[in-house]
Amino acid sequence: MNPPINHRIPGSARRPGPVGICSFLCPLLLLFFLILLPTCASTVPSSSPCGVQEGYWIETEDAATIYLHHHAASGPPVLVVHGISSNHYCWDLDPRRSLGVFLAQAGLDTWLLDMRGHGLASKGPDARHMKRSWNIDDYALHDIPAAIDFIRQKTGAPRLGYVGHSLGGIVGAIYASQLGDSALYSMVVLGSPVDFSDPDPLLQLARHAFLLGSGMPASVRTPTLARMLDAMADRLPALPEELLYNPQNISREAAMRMMDTVVSPLWAGEMRQFYKILNTGYLISADGTVDYVQAMSSITVPLLVMAGRADRIAPPDRVRPYYLAVSSLERRFVVAGRENGFARDYGHLDLPLGDRAQDEIYPLIAGWLVQHGP
Repeated sequence: MNPPINHRIPGSARRPGPVGICSFLCPLLLLFFLILLPTCASTVPSSSPCGVQEGYWIETEDAATIYLHHHAASGPPVLVVHGISSNHYCWDLDPRRSLGVFLAQAGLDTWLLDMRGHGLASKGPDARHMKRSWNIDDYALHDIPAAIDFIRQKTGAPRLGYVGHSLGGIVGAIYASQLGDSALYSMVVLGSPVDFSDPDPLLQLARHAFLLGSGMPASVRTPTLARMLDAMADRLPALPEELLYNPQNISREAAMRMMDTVVSPLWAGEMRQFYKILNTGYLISADGTVDYVQAMSSITVPLLVMAGRADRIAPPDRVRPYYLAVSSLERRFVVAGRENGFARDYGHLDLPLGDRAQDEIYPLIAGWLVQHGP
């Protein structure tokens, strides 16, 4: 197996500046809570604070359940996908932090996905928990096709736009490279790393955390962990803010609401696959037979890739190889930071939820989708 593309941005360091001992304490606490916390799914509000007009349960080909939240508009449809340990509220937290509302107001028919085991899809429509052995491949090869097929049937549109944050961008790449991108007219990904070939201490800690978590019988109770870490933030400076987001770019009130609403469980199957990925340095399939970065050369749809300059989860040099791997003739790579005219250096979660995302991030997403629409 050949290694994936490893690109460093000229004139930039591999990581943002020093973060101090507290920035490395968060993964250590995760290791601790992986052992002590019971496994269960999160509880999320049953309705959107931003007025989602419709919602749909959808059964996938492998008999799991996903959920779609619909912000209706008359224009082309777009599927919006959350990241790891997250749910659709990542895109729909409040009226100022709702890409769903923004895209609908721009005329795009917007569908926010809860992948299996996340948000309202943590249980099926009959309120029973689903099986919990799924992994990243299941999200990409079953959940995304089921959502796309449903939206195409519902709207009559032959093609969709695609927006993904973090893991949402990764599963979009896996879907498009393995099943083809003919159902898509454009893609936008934010904070989606695909290069793990040069591990730093933080990534090594994450690898050990995923190893421990992969042995859990079902899931890690990350919503409880998030609330506990948030409650300790005043006594433990820079925890967990410096790892998850730039605290200068998300208000304290929004951060508390985010920790209480957006965070969903980590599932043992996805942790096993992420452990393999971090252990080998490759973005590989669960069985280790497919190098997804090499397969991404088959992707030809217009692609906008965004990274946050202050993102410690997915720094720009781990995200740029996504941009380099595809064969799209129309593609753009943007680093959201002050050096490029943004008001702040963006972290991982403030790409979708930052105080200024509505003014700086959302217009780039909507503009790309409208410009490269069907």
